[in-house]
Amino acid sequence: MPKRPRPLTPAERQRRCRQRQREGLLHAISGVPLHLAEGLVETGLLEQQEAEDPHALGAALVNATEHFLKENVTP
Repeated sequence: MPKRPRPLTPAERQRRCRQRQREGLLHAISGVPLHLAEGLVETGLLEQQEAEDPHALGAALVNATEHFLKENVTP
C-alpha cells in the first residue's frame, strides 16, 4: 500500500480550492465499486498497476464519462 501523504494545511487546501475554481473543476470524493475499476482496466482506460491510485482512477473515470457523453448526448 502506498505511503499516505502528510495532511494539507488549511492554506494549502484553500489554494487548491481556488486553483480548481480557476480551472472550472469540481472536487469529488467517492467510493468506486471494484467491478467498475476492473472494467476500466479491461477497456484499457486504466493500467492494472494504477487501479489503486486515486488520481489515476479519477482520471480514468473522467475519461470514460467524457467518452460516454460524447457518444450518447446530442448537442
